[in-house]
Amino acid sequence: MTNQEQNIIPYTSGTVSKPLTSSELKLCSLQEITIKAELLWTLKCIASNFSTVSCIDINNFFKAIFDSAVIENFSLNRTKVQYLQIVWIFICTISTKKMQEKFSM
Repeated sequence: MTNQEQNIIPYTSGTVSKPLTSSELKLCSLQEITIKAELLWTLKCIASNFSTVSCIDINNFFKAIFDSAVIENFSLNRTKVQYLQIVWIFICTISTKKMQEKFSM
C-alpha cells in the first residue's frame, strides 16, 4: 500500500446508526478530514462566543483526549482561528449578497 493510499480513510457525514451503503461512504484524505475538524472547531468558537485565546494549546488538549490520526494532524492556534473566522465571515457575506441579488427584482 502506498503512502497516499494509507492517508485515505473512510468517512461519513453525520452519525452512523446502521451499516454504510456504498452511496453513503466517501473516501477523503486525512488532510480533508483534518481541515473539516479545524473548521468545525472554529465555527464552535464563533457560535459559543469563545475567545481566540481559548484556542492556545487546544491541539495538546485534543491529543490528550482523543487517539486519532486526525488529531495528530490537527493544528489550530489563536491566529489560525482568527484567520478562519475572517474567511468564514467573507464567505457568508458573499453568499448573502448573491442570495439578495437572486431574489431582488
